[in-house]
Formats: sequence, structure tokens, C-alpha cells
Amino acid sequence: MFQPPLVPDSLDVPALKAFDTFALVALDMDRAEEDFALVDANRDHLADTFGPANPWPQGVDLRMNRADVAWHEVEFRCRTSFAYWIAESTAPAAPLIGCTYITPSPRAGDDCAVYFWLDKSRASDTAHVKATLASWLHEGWGFQAVAFPGRDIPWAEWG
Repeated sequence: MFQPPLVPDSLDVPALKAFDTFALVALDMDRAEEDFALVDANRDHLADTFGPANPWPQGVDLRMNRADVAWHEVEFRCRTSFAYWIAESTAPAAPLIGCTYITPSPRAGDDCAVYFWLDKSRASDTAHVKATLASWLHEGWGFQAVAFPGRDIPWAEWG
């Protein structure tokens, strides 16, 4: 299925972006096992990340996770959606603390939909991460309407 790019070719979408207390690192296969370990350690905490009807991450094993990471890497290269690990810093081996997904929104009027999750030990950072992502997408990407399903928009209204 053809998916048009989410952003124009003129937008420089970084593979690495530093913020004050965390960094974004584009998903790639190099850290798929580390990603799986984080997902596996947070399975219950991550329920409903993509809505109550989506069972992720239940049933995800390492092989399936590798396939997911590879697909996210392809989407990033095709500019149809953008998945980033949330890391403690931009250092190459900085610990991963979560993940964010910048995707097309199914709702008219939204520039994108953003989903993200953090390690349960970093749950207190949720509001800061959300505000930082929203600001970056507005100022850096020019998005005016950024939807955060399950956060700003209740799942019952989203689906």
C-alpha cells in the first residue's frame, strides 16, 4: 500500500535530536535487542499505548520486535512516519528510556498523531516529554495540530 510522505522533502528530519533532559534517536536494527528488553520489562505498563483495542506489546517476542524495528526504519527512510527511541542523551550507548512514534493522523485537521511511552521508572517525565515533543513538532516541523491520542484525546473520541 502506498503511503504518501508525512513531511515535504524540504524538511530536514534529524535522525538524532537532543533536548534538555533526553534525546531522540531514530530506530534502527543496531539496538533492536535493547529495545526488546525495555519493552519486555514494561509490558503491563505499556498496555493501551496505541489504544485499548491494540494488544501491543502482549505477545511480542524478540523476532517480532526485530521485524517491527526494521519496518519503522523503512518508514523513516520513506518519510511516511518517524519512530525514535527516547534515550538519556545523544551518546551512542546512552540508555533507552522509551519510544515515540510520529505518524499520519486518521483525523482531518491533524498534522500528525504522536504516541510515546516511557520506562515505568521514568513515568514522572511524561508531561515534560509530551510538552517537548509538541513544541519541537510545532517549531521545528511547522505542525500546527499535533494529536496525542490517549493523552489529550480520550480513546473513546479517537477511535
